[in-house]
Amino acid sequence: MKRILVQSPAFIRSARRILKKEPHLAGDVKATLELLSENAFQPQLRTHKLKGKLVNRHGLAVRATI
Repeated sequence: MKRILVQSPAFIRSARRILKKEPHLAGDVKATLELLSENAFQPQLRTHKLKGKLVNRHGLAVRATI
């Protein structure tokens, strides 16, 4: 079952900023979001719990070099 991903305005701004500097990452971002919608805890996403103000949320890696 695919999940519906809701992109916040902050995520959209951040993604635009990153992709403007490094447009070659567009495919990686798209692939990562597709994996995330299918299964949020796939090992290659390296999901992890966040702390502080973002407690009860999870982060993930788009690429190993980022």
